Amino acid sequence: MAWDMGMRRVIVETDSKIAFQCIEEVQTCSRNTVIREIREMKKRPWKLEFKLIYCEANRCADWLARSSVDTEEFCFMDLPHEELIPLLTEDLSENFVTRSIELCYS
Repeated sequence: MAWDMGMRRVIVETDSKIAFQCIEEVQTCSRNTVIREIREMKKRPWKLEFKLIYCEANRCADWLARSSVDTEEFCFMDLPHEELIPLLTEDLSENFVTRSIELCYS
């Protein structure tokens, strides 16, 4: 979707260590179609950065992922869901501990 929208500098964050390792080819996951497609996307001419972000720093994304388990459609929000507001407020306060590993491709 980012590629189709003309974006050429993209940061992808995940809190799944296994998915991150599969994407980075640290772990063998060649049978997983999604991982194979991501690896192919990495070969495109763009700056694509993958970050392993742990749950403490990714609570909004975690909430969004859990709330979308039962749907296969893309959902665009003009305003945050009311349950996200306290999480966003906490993010703004920067009162959390972050742990991250960054890899960058150009």
